[in-house]
Amino acid sequence: MHATLSFADAIDVAGGYRRNRRLNDELQTGEAAARTEGPWLLVCECGADDCAEPVELSTLEYEAARSHPRLYVVAPGHGTPGVTSTVTGAPGRFDLVELLRDEES
Repeated sequence: MHATLSFADAIDVAGGYRRNRRLNDELQTGEAAARTEGPWLLVCECGADDCAEPVELSTLEYEAARSHPRLYVVAPGHGTPGVTSTVTGAPGRFDLVELLRDEES
């Protein structure tokens, strides 16, 4: 069971999601020019500082995940209650979550 986060803690966790997404975007930029098909190998974009769980997506899944700035790709079960809401995903492979509180979007 997850403890309820304070507003300030929720904002800090959301910052972790944004940081991990920027890391993935930087890693994928060079590869994207040469790639026409998946898979896309990402690092879990959850807000945990110590998470490096790999997540693999097809090209269509990657494009859907990047279709909105508040959507993040996380390993199954890595969403943060009170900070994210699961939108969809591929059972056993990844969850696509939306930040509920994102001061930058």
